[in-house]
Amino acid sequence: LKVMRDKVGLNPVHVAVMHVYALDEAERLKERVSAEFNCAELWITEFSPVMGYACGTGTLGLAFYPED
Repeated sequence: LKVMRDKVGLNPVHVAVMHVYALDEAERLKERVSAEFNCAELWITEFSPVMGYACGTGTLGLAFYPED
């Protein structure tokens, strides 16, 4: 989250929380992101099957880009 804060500051941001069979943890991360950032959009999604295979069960990821 520090990297995200350094990149977007207080500006609106679009965020995707990704997970591999870790929906509860993804929900907690989503709540934290929502509380700490000005989210224009905030989604939860599953990693692709290839990423799930490569990274394993329980993996969490965060993708973001600032609002233009």
